[in-house]
Amino acid sequence: MPFSFASLSFWGLLLWCAILAITLGAGTLIVLLLSLMISQNITPPKRRRRGSPVHLLVVLGSGGHTAEMLYMLERMNLDPQIYTYRTYLVSSGDNFSAEKAKAFEAQRGQSSQGHAYSDNYSIASVPRARRVHQSYLTAPFSTLRCFWACLIILGGRHPDQKLPKEYSSFYPDLILTNGPATAVCVVAAAKFIRFFQCLTKCAAWCLGLRTFSSFTSAPKLRTIYIESWARISQRTRFSPGYGIYNSNPPSRSLTAEKCPGEMVTIGLGALAAEKFASEGSNVAINYMSSKEIADKLASDIASKYGVKTVVIQGDAGVKDDCINAVKTTIEKLGGLDIIISNACWSVNVKSSLHLFKAALPTFNANPEGGVFLITASIAGIMPSGSSLPYAVSKAASIHLMKCLAKTQGAKVRVNAILPGLLLTEWGQRFPSDKIEGWTNATALKKVPEVEDCADMFITLAKNASITGQAVQIGKSLRSSGRAETDNSF
Repeated sequence: MPFSFASLSFWGLLLWCAILAITLGAGTLIVLLLSLMISQNITPPKRRRRGSPVHLLVVLGSGGHTAEMLYMLERMNLDPQIYTYRTYLVSSGDNFSAEKAKAFEAQRGQSSQGHAYSDNYSIASVPRARRVHQSYLTAPFSTLRCFWACLIILGGRHPDQKLPKEYSSFYPDLILTNGPATAVCVVAAAKFIRFFQCLTKCAAWCLGLRTFSSFTSAPKLRTIYIESWARISQRTRFSPGYGIYNSNPPSRSLTAEKCPGEMVTIGLGALAAEKFASEGSNVAINYMSSKEIADKLASDIASKYGVKTVVIQGDAGVKDDCINAVKTTIEKLGGLDIIISNACWSVNVKSSLHLFKAALPTFNANPEGGVFLITASIAGIMPSGSSLPYAVSKAASIHLMKCLAKTQGAKVRVNAILPGLLLTEWGQRFPSDKIEGWTNATALKKVPEVEDCADMFITLAKNASITGQAVQIGKSLRSSGRAETDNSF
């Protein structure tokens, strides 16, 4: 008997429809994936002649992503004679990244040392793909807005983009990104353009046309994606610090590493250094690239408090630089008593181990031992914070503190400070309603002051009976209860 759909029951017909839909969907998906793969690999672009104009698009994220990307740009040979036009893509409201991009371009111009420097660059903003604490129901719509804005920027149609006339195509030749949320939309938009370019070429070939649309002449939109996870160092606001304190005034010394830029003068690390100097401690400031700012901070502290200061260059994420910071401090200031670590993953966790190991012989030789203080966060004990890497690194630093306190016995006291939301330049970037919500969730109904944290450094350095403790500043009793999902990522 021949097969007939009429002979099927309702459920049998429904099953056949489901099988047909799955087959067609899978086939369509395979065709699209193959087409996308082909569109990315066929007719690879020829090497560009040296000196020919190149349009570089750099995707900047917030905080650590921006600092890391600009750090990489400093290390690469960003020849302005080759990368003659640069577009910096930032999320709307991310004034920090925009200002850092301007400062980076200004620094490149100053370091050109008379050589021709092209200031052809633009800073274009796109709507955020998803705002902090935004509902997942509305997130797809904001993501589509971001995707459309990325298409406009990749096509050189953004009002802030003013590409020189010598460019034959508005599309960027090279895209650099290290993984902020906006990068997903940028990469997706680039692949969409290249996929559409492939389709139009196929359509033009089928119709016997030489050209079909402006997409057929689009470049390959080469994209370099650098995976970034907790690579936050002293280049960002969450920068490390080292401190030394001793009850004997002649050998009393403090070494503190600060983040570059304006945060040196307004951040927790700078204020902690000043607090220790007010107690008579000598100060050693470790910097990576902002020598002028570090020198000014050291000079101000020396003139105001009459203590010794020394400035040390080094990357706290590098073991040898950590050892050199400890060694130089001991040589220049005559002793080492307290270390304060104030940073994130590669600097916060790794450098703390490097610093502790380098300072341990001196701590053990001191009559009263030594003090090792770590700046962590309440994000390390509850699901909160500005990002997943930030929270995880802070949790790691807290457990590191406990392990060091457990294993180092009576000679070294190890403690951690856990600030809540601090209204530094970074904290002020949060929306006012989020700051208000965070404040209302605290027991004291107030945002802690940066000075409160700096005072706690002094308290822990002086008190000889406290070790292995994670002292919370700001969140108080409310942080020990349930997980606060309203402050999650």
